[in-house]
Order: sequence, then structure tokens, then C-alpha cells
Amino acid sequence: SVLLRCQSRYYRPNWSHYRHREARVRQLLGQAGCRRGPDGIYVCGGDRLSFRLLTAAGIERRELTVRLVQEQLRRVGIEVTPEYARPAVLVPLIQGGDFEVLSFGWIFGASTGGPGTSLTCQGEQNLTGYCDRLLGRDLLRATRTFDLHRRVDLLNRIDVRLAKAVPHIPLYQGSFLNAFSATVRGIVHGTAGPLTWNV
Repeated sequence: SVLLRCQSRYYRPNWSHYRHREARVRQLLGQAGCRRGPDGIYVCGGDRLSFRLLTAAGIERRELTVRLVQEQLRRVGIEVTPEYARPAVLVPLIQGGDFEVLSFGWIFGASTGGPGTSLTCQGEQNLTGYCDRLLGRDLLRATRTFDLHRRVDLLNRIDVRLAKAVPHIPLYQGSFLNAFSATVRGIVHGTAGPLTWNV
């Protein structure tokens, strides 16, 4: 999601209509003509509903996420095969598009230029190839305006469009702990990452 709840007071629940509904998943698969195979995995048009999920090795929260995704999707008849890679291997796989589904994170502020690099056509971090030229134009406008309220409003409108197109699925946001002495003044918790982001 372009704006995230725990680090932005401007968050709006634009993705809230997505819910965990196993019965609905089974209903949709049945309506599409998919049938469960003997191993419990659905087969649609002769193909098993199975995909590789690539993520970084050795990062506990990523490995936990993969296990949870694997368990939840297995319950509705979809197989997830985890694939873990160290950074030296992972980055070339990502850059080469050698993945079916990828669990990873970006580190940048929602109201800075960051989202534009991952969501604009041919953006340097656009891993999915998603391209909506009007959305890209609006992202550039949002990251170039100095009026915070106009920028936030535009980013939230963009987020509504992303929640309909779903080029990415925001699963969670990592939490950060900022600790500082009570004698230090002017500390503002921001969305751009480390405590010193706006020093």
C-alpha cells in the first residue's frame, strides 16, 4: 500500500475490502471449472494450482511469512513451493524476472519519490512490469508537489486505484523502534526508515 497505517497519520484503509475468505476462494475456483486432485490441490484446465514463492534466505520474518502463506493456501487447495536464496543469488533472480511470486520489501517513504520507481512504467524497481501511464503521471505529480495535503490526497487516490489493479499485494509493514533521550527535541517519526531520515 502506498500509505501505511502504523507509520503514517494520513493512512486510509484503501485495501480493507480484501479479507481472508476460504469458502469464497473454493467457490470461485469451482465456478472457474477447477477440480480438486487426489492430493487436495486444485487442477484448472489441466494445470495444478501450484507456484514457486521466492524470498530471501535467513530472514526470520520472510520465512515465517512463507510458511503462513503456504499453510493458508494449502487449506484452499493451492500449493506453494518455497524457494529461498541468499542476497547474492536473490538479486540477479529478481532482476532477471526469474520468479513466479516474490516476497520482499521496499525501503522508502510513501510520500517521497520511492513509489514512483516501483510503480511507473519502466521504473527502475518495477519488478512486475505493471504499467498504467496515468497512474505513473499522478505518482510523479504527487512526489513533486510541496503541498503535503495535496500530495497525501493524491497518493491515497493512487492507492485506491492500486487496490483495484493489484500489481502488488501489501502483506504487512515492518515495525521500527525509535529510542532517544528526553533531552533531544524535534524527533519526528517518519515513513522513510531510520530515525535520522529527515536530519
